[in-house]
Amino acid sequence: MHSGKPVLVAAAAMWVAGFAFVAPSFGEDPARLNTAQTAERATVAEDTKNTKAAADELGKSTAELAKSTAAITPAPAADDIRSALEKTTEAAVSNGGFSDLVKHFVDADRTRLGNYNSSDGFAKLNGRIDSFRKDWKSKYGQDFSFPGNGPHVLGDTFGRISQGEIGQAVTAAGKEVPSNEPSLIAGTTDALKKSGVSNIDANSAKVGGGDTNKDVGRNIATVLIPVNAGAPEVAVPMIHELPNSWRIDLPDNVDGQKLESNLLKHLTMVDEDRANWPADSFDAYRAVARHVMTAIMESESTR
Repeated sequence: MHSGKPVLVAAAAMWVAGFAFVAPSFGEDPARLNTAQTAERATVAEDTKNTKAAADELGKSTAELAKSTAAITPAPAADDIRSALEKTTEAAVSNGGFSDLVKHFVDADRTRLGNYNSSDGFAKLNGRIDSFRKDWKSKYGQDFSFPGNGPHVLGDTFGRISQGEIGQAVTAAGKEVPSNEPSLIAGTTDALKKSGVSNIDANSAKVGGGDTNKDVGRNIATVLIPVNAGAPEVAVPMIHELPNSWRIDLPDNVDGQKLESNLLKHLTMVDEDRANWPADSFDAYRAVARHVMTAIMESESTR
């Protein structure tokens, strides 16, 4: 459709150019009006206008279709991303699991938190975890462990995934550099950017993106956990690390002590609300995962 438009416009331009208007001299009879030619020129001009309008509309509709298709297309890495969230949640509610939890964060976060030692040896956190796990087993007759077969518990009802890649820009000198504007694979650009996962830094131009792993073309994602029963929206940034691991990009201002404190607060909130735990264990798994992700992202929660 696009290739036919320039031909029609050019033909119309040649047709009109061949009949340039010349004003008559004083004393001369006005040139006889050729009504047939005038009508034909008007028809060509109108056709050209209509063709351009149709092409513009087609361009708009094609762009909208591309956006809507990306929005409903499942993220290619959805299974791996959801699995990573489930394993992260399990680590967060395991006695002695703090160091294992840290392994689910990106390189820079693992480096920052890797040597953290709790002032009480994680006694309070582990005590709360033991209490929670005991209450969980009493309620649901099983240990806290996401089912290993069938659909993921943390599916679309838990959070929507938008996936893309770190974008690329070109400087005035023609150099290709990372860009804050990501390329979209699935979901929406707004949702993908909501977690800040596409924001580059000084390390992004390095081979491999430095410790932050944000080089051009790097696979990134955002899991958007919606507002639910008073709990706020949580946007979880995910970055793909080689050879094949999806990890959470922890906020830079969350250190080991802050993370420990956040986890203790949210697991206490969960356990002390055990009288209101849902009858369906899958709903309960999702509620616990929301609290863990909220703690990790340092978001506030009213539940």
